[in-house]
Amino acid sequence: MSRLTKTCIAFLLAKMKEKERGQEIDWIGLTNGLLFEALQRSVLTDIKPRLFHRVLKERRDIVNEYVFRAFEDTLTAVDSALFSEMKNSGITMMRLS
Repeated sequence: MSRLTKTCIAFLLAKMKEKERGQEIDWIGLTNGLLFEALQRSVLTDIKPRLFHRVLKERRDIVNEYVFRAFEDTLTAVDSALFSEMKNSGITMMRLS
């Protein structure tokens, strides 16, 4: 399944949860999480999905720090507040509970 498809599904599920259950959704957090997930995959693009998920499970902090370092200059130039927010919140891959 493509990242775009997964992103659309995440947004649809969040919207349903918000409407049907009356739960408040952190839309900015969801968006930032999906953006960070896309950045992770773009940095580690040559790793097969099975290995990618295993590496994330076992070494998430190291992978996240690597991704932040890889995109620090670019993200800071585009939106330094967004980069700081992502880095300081310890954002990783978002999951709907």
